[in-house]
Amino acid sequence: MKQPNARIGGGVLGDQVGIGWLLRHLKGVRTVGHGGSTSGQESALQLIPERDFAITILTNAVRGERLHTEILRWAFENYLGIVQEDPKRLDIPDGPSSLEITDSARCSSCECAPTAVASSASGNSVS
Repeated sequence: MKQPNARIGGGVLGDQVGIGWLLRHLKGVRTVGHGGSTSGQESALQLIPERDFAITILTNAVRGERLHTEILRWAFENYLGIVQEDPKRLDIPDGPSSLEITDSARCSSCECAPTAVASSASGNSVS
């Protein structure tokens, strides 16, 4: 991801390209993917190397990510037998003190946006 894989002649986007993959384990199966969006277009690529499976989804919709999610869920279940569960909902109390943004939540290696940290009534934080 940090190593240059190709030169692109300079310009606004840079002069070299590195490949970046998003990795996860889903029900014991390793997935490799990457996606992006620009000007109302969305793309997604998911690979499951150990199952010789790949899928790409391209949309011309601002909310294409919703469609990507549904198509990926359907494909994983119907082609691979992998049923994804919905994420568990976190109950966070209402009120101004339940959500705070702190400088300490910033990434130490870059200038990315701070992370929102939610505090529960017991003082435990969930990010």
